Amino acid sequence: MLAITGMALLCIDSPVGFAQEPGRWELIFQAKHWIPEAMAFSDSSFGVVLADSTNGQTSKNLGLFRIFEESNEYSLLSLPDTFVTYFYGMPSHGLSFPTRKDVYLTTLNGSGFISHDTGNSWSVAQLEKNGFVYGSRIFGNGVGFILYDNGNGASQVYETTDSAQTFLQLPHDELIPININDFVCIDTEEFWACTKNKIFQTTNKGFHWSSPNLLDTVSKPAGINYITEAEPDRLYLTFYNGLIWDHGSNLPDSLSMPDFAETTDDGITWRLDSSLGDARIYWLSSPAKNIVWAMVGSTDHGTSVLDDPGPDASYADSLFYSSDDGHTWFKDVTFVGDTLAQMCWPDSRHGYITAVRDSTLLVYRFLPNSSGVSLPEHPRSVDTIYPNPAVDRFTIRSNESNAYVHLLDILGRDVLSRIVPASGTLTLDVSHLPRGIYAVMAEVGGQMLPVGRIVLVGE
Repeated sequence: MLAITGMALLCIDSPVGFAQEPGRWELIFQAKHWIPEAMAFSDSSFGVVLADSTNGQTSKNLGLFRIFEESNEYSLLSLPDTFVTYFYGMPSHGLSFPTRKDVYLTTLNGSGFISHDTGNSWSVAQLEKNGFVYGSRIFGNGVGFILYDNGNGASQVYETTDSAQTFLQLPHDELIPININDFVCIDTEEFWACTKNKIFQTTNKGFHWSSPNLLDTVSKPAGINYITEAEPDRLYLTFYNGLIWDHGSNLPDSLSMPDFAETTDDGITWRLDSSLGDARIYWLSSPAKNIVWAMVGSTDHGTSVLDDPGPDASYADSLFYSSDDGHTWFKDVTFVGDTLAQMCWPDSRHGYITAVRDSTLLVYRFLPNSSGVSLPEHPRSVDTIYPNPAVDRFTIRSNESNAYVHLLDILGRDVLSRIVPASGTLTLDVSHLPRGIYAVMAEVGGQMLPVGRIVLVGE
């Protein structure tokens, strides 16, 4: 049988080899004809996924999937008609699930939906009419905040102290502008917000905002996308790389700019990183120090099943992992053919991803390695892949006849596929392929399983 170990990661920066293998992603749940809207977990095993099953229809058909990993319980809860009526989309941080009972959903138009029994019953709260929510967060003690534009030309912070039953506008000495891309509550005092080319920070509930000079070294509009909270004093900003769509203007040329920015001193200094090249990061998470996961895609896919048609229609189709703060990246080959939607890490070792394939909602769970075994620099056995490095051809030995062997290049593209004959020995002619590092995958029983890597060199 082919040698198999955990998750395969393709190195896209360093020619040295594979990173430490952190674990693997496992598909735990799927639902046909549903598209994910948002996801949140109260702890490592209990979460909710808001999904839509409109299938292109004008009106929404929303449901809440409840995922309880401890008992393998997966259930679909109906949402009240008022939710569907007032649902106009959600900000990137609009779903809070701070305890196993309390669920808070905030829509873009200022409607709030509250459940204290994990979605079995709901109440509705409305801030003001004709408003727009940029982001929200409700904590386990019932205290929460919303950044809201009520039409006065600036954004204001509203606070709740009674589990979102009522909201009070907080005082301020200076307002931040509208057209906010993202809003994040670090705790009950410190908030961050960003526009396309500015960031704002407050440490006193929005009374005073400062604007760190992050983008002085970026020559073109950076197009800040959203903010990722990592740990105290450490944040990440992701950028619209490639084409930026600006309402009322023509599409600019492809931009050369950072993929993300990192601060480890609460915004005093920033490190700009461009290690992912021309790709665009759609979702970035950092569950632990030095560990970064990024959902990545280019900007030329056309219309996505997750986006409305438009000039910037695009989506994430790949997942990358870094164990050194983004200096070196490795591609996870689990999600072949998936459109990646959201990522959530309730703690440093347990993660979840929602995705879509063939109009089916998929939920993946990350299973960490307990031993922290590293992937080797060379194939696990010379009896499996040889010679390595190779020039024109190499051979794979396997007891798994009729398995398909795939070679994936540095971008995860399938560049060569062959079936293992009954003899168990397969020789591949690779003389036509560019020199470099390739991942060797085995397709067995409909699953893509990592085998190792092959290095192609010149004569």
